[in-house]
Amino acid sequence: MTCKVEIKSSQCLERNKVIALTALFVTTLLVYIYTFKVGFVWDDKLFIDQQLTAVKDYNFLLGLKQATYFRPTVTLFSILDHTIWYKNPFGYHLSNFFFHLSNVYFVLILTYLLFRNYWMAFLAGLIFAIHSVHTESVNWIEGRTDLICTTFFLMAFTCYIYFRERHQKKALFPFTIFAILAVGAKETGVALFLVLFLYEILHHRQKILFAFLPLFLGIGFIALRSNLFQKIVISILKKQTFIVFFEKVIRAYGFYLQKIFLPIKLNFFIGALPESKFFFVFSSLSLVLLLGLFLFYSKRRPEISFCIGWWFITLLPVMCILRGGIAVTPVAERYLYLPSVAFCSVIGYVLYLIFQKNRCIGIFMCLFIFAFYAHQTYTRTMLWTDEEKLWADTVKKSPEFGIPAHWYGTILGTTKGKLREAISVLEIALRKPYMCGKGMDISGKDEYWRKSLICLSIGGAYAQLNEDVKAEEYFKKALYYFASPEAYYVLGSFYLKKAEYHTPDGKIYFEEDLVRKAGRCFEHCLKFRPGLQRAHFKIGMAYYLIDNKEKARKHFKKAIKIDPRSEWAKKTCWWLGKLQGQ
Repeated sequence: MTCKVEIKSSQCLERNKVIALTALFVTTLLVYIYTFKVGFVWDDKLFIDQQLTAVKDYNFLLGLKQATYFRPTVTLFSILDHTIWYKNPFGYHLSNFFFHLSNVYFVLILTYLLFRNYWMAFLAGLIFAIHSVHTESVNWIEGRTDLICTTFFLMAFTCYIYFRERHQKKALFPFTIFAILAVGAKETGVALFLVLFLYEILHHRQKILFAFLPLFLGIGFIALRSNLFQKIVISILKKQTFIVFFEKVIRAYGFYLQKIFLPIKLNFFIGALPESKFFFVFSSLSLVLLLGLFLFYSKRRPEISFCIGWWFITLLPVMCILRGGIAVTPVAERYLYLPSVAFCSVIGYVLYLIFQKNRCIGIFMCLFIFAFYAHQTYTRTMLWTDEEKLWADTVKKSPEFGIPAHWYGTILGTTKGKLREAISVLEIALRKPYMCGKGMDISGKDEYWRKSLICLSIGGAYAQLNEDVKAEEYFKKALYYFASPEAYYVLGSFYLKKAEYHTPDGKIYFEEDLVRKAGRCFEHCLKFRPGLQRAHFKIGMAYYLIDNKEKARKHFKKAIKIDPRSEWAKKTCWWLGKLQGQ
């Protein structure tokens, strides 16, 4: 009789687990249902092109030693998406969604391994699934670096726990693979080794020497990336005093703590840290309090201390961004994706304890938190489907910065056709005091490059209004600010279009001087970016029009070779066919 009861209890538990996993999937899908309608946002297309271009002349060892951003794991999945979906944003967002869903399940597994309670783990997974601070990482294709890094980070850590707790040596091989993929997805992946070190100290005190193995692995990786270490740490010491940098770290920490607990007023571009004295005091006190809780629970409840340590350790690499020159903003919501794993585990633990003591209060708290996060995530994801509204919202929340206004104006002109309004917004952007986040443009070059891009957008709007004099003025101003390949390409395209004229009898002719001007612009462009397909196509057209067929054929073939599936390749094939038919 007892045996039958145990069997039924086991079957009931398994059935409940299936229900819980299904509930996580359905909930995640419902709150992110609009992510599949999000297109390419900001520089998503450029990001994908750069990933593909990087593969053609890829040097793993050189990238490992010298590149500031060394993310071969992300490149691998970008190639996979491009192969399957080409330039259909739906496919890329589908991949992002499944990476997030995988992380939801791994948060459940991790929390269970730490706390040994399945329903506590379910609550943690559910909170992670719907937490609104994740919307930037999930909805932005370029933000997938955090998704992918977290996936392999959690997989590696889970394998390590199985190796240590259940003595399964076969788990070491997948741990090694997943750890490599984690650090290859984003630089924050190196925090994995510090997390393992902390786990060993808190959970295996009697075998403390074993804790140094993962630490040595982390040191080994940092040694391989010594050039990046010098760029970040040494430059901090040279360009900022320790006190200034320490104050920035405290404020950034307070910002992240506030956002993880209360993810309201989400912003795609956060250009400055909170500057009030009260905020600095709040950040300092909360830091001291958390460190106190870490020490207090280190012996009583090591899993709680471990989660607090996870929060600190995974935030640590993000703080390096505050030195400037690496990113365009000092802080960003997507950087909370990996640290939020610990937060969700602890909140799941707290909610479960409340439920155990008082079911009514526990149910109310769960429903309140889930409703709040789910609503925030759902509405924020809806906003991402309309890039005009997304950038309008960003400009409203970051009015003093140039990048949001630039992209808002660009979307108004290129997508919505509101050219006069776009010019007005872009001219305001050109006068903004900060092109990117405060303190982020250390060299000063970034400001001129971004002003150049704004001038190109203004010139493009005037060109669409057929005001060629104003258009040419701004295109040349773009080159004055920063002689970028994009500036040369746009000016060359302008000259090539302007060279075309129609006679009364309907024949088309091209003004040779303007065609030659266009050709020179495209030559300058290709010196900077020899793999720019559209530049090869247009310089091929320029050579064709001045009757230099050999050079035209060379550039047409190069354009087709770069990406045979693109629209540019189709246009090039037509012109190449016309050339070879002569």
